[in-house]
Amino acid sequence: KYNEKCSTHKKEDCWTKNPHLRPPRSEKKCRHFNPTAHLTTAHALITHVDQQQPKNQHLVIDCRATHHMFNNLKPFTSSLKTTNIRVATGDANSDLTALGIGTVEILSNNKTLTLENCLYIPHLKCNLISLLELFKKELTVKQEKDTFTLTSQGKEILNGKIINKLMISPYTIPTALLTGSNNIPWHERLGHPSLAVLKLLGIVAAKKDCLICETSKSHKLPFKHHFEQALYPLDCVHMDVVGPMTPPSVSGNRYFLTIVDQASSFKVAKLLKKKSEVFDQFHASKKAMENLQNRTLKWLITDSGESLANRTILEKTRCLMNQANLPKRYWADAVNTA
Repeated sequence: KYNEKCSTHKKEDCWTKNPHLRPPRSEKKCRHFNPTAHLTTAHALITHVDQQQPKNQHLVIDCRATHHMFNNLKPFTSSLKTTNIRVATGDANSDLTALGIGTVEILSNNKTLTLENCLYIPHLKCNLISLLELFKKELTVKQEKDTFTLTSQGKEILNGKIINKLMISPYTIPTALLTGSNNIPWHERLGHPSLAVLKLLGIVAAKKDCLICETSKSHKLPFKHHFEQALYPLDCVHMDVVGPMTPPSVSGNRYFLTIVDQASSFKVAKLLKKKSEVFDQFHASKKAMENLQNRTLKWLITDSGESLANRTILEKTRCLMNQANLPKRYWADAVNTA
């Protein structure tokens, strides 16, 4: 009997009566993709690329991507607008999340190309250029053997090679974005410090939202505590151990020891493979500080008194890791840099 609920198609085309005619789920989604849903869901076809291609120096022209997508922050010309966009990939089990959206400037064939509404996706395996977005600029595609050229309004905008059926184009970042005198690079180079710290260094910076800071420095406010003011170095020193860290660092370290002088705010971080190494590392650091200051340590606090210093180090570590897209096992190098 014909299903009366199916009133917009013929009986022979009814999926309910003829289940074999129903397209696969992924094809259905792509075929009936709703443009109004772009702000919450984006689609990308590429799930892997040749590992020999540097992922941050090449663009993959994707005919199914709905947005331009980048896995690093360097090409972005300004602060990103924080967002939370789910990105559906060709692999149904590996959807990604875009953390921001902004404008990108890249240099290809000695010409600057500006791309708007680009998504920042840290864990994307390669940078994607949406062919659908480029078509809005009256795009023309020319192919000659294993090379291709994209032109818009008679001007060449991208070219490259066809490798493993993928259109891949090399690119660089304009020098102005790398060596300009703006304050955002200094904010990143110095481990994402606050505006007050930049001011102490003589760098005048306007207040701007930093995506890395927002995602790496969120924390619960600590309980209030009070310590007597230390007037001279080594009058009061705070010590604490952070760990165990997962995964272990490349060198096998699982902890780090922090030593903070309350008067001068001088900080020392020592990497540890075992917690039993704390005493030896502290003893060596104590002798070095006493020789440097020609003073004797008077008061040692080990009850997490310098949790603020630990938080600062951990926040900088997370910022550096997120900025560089490094695997978690490199946390020790980020701690040393912080």
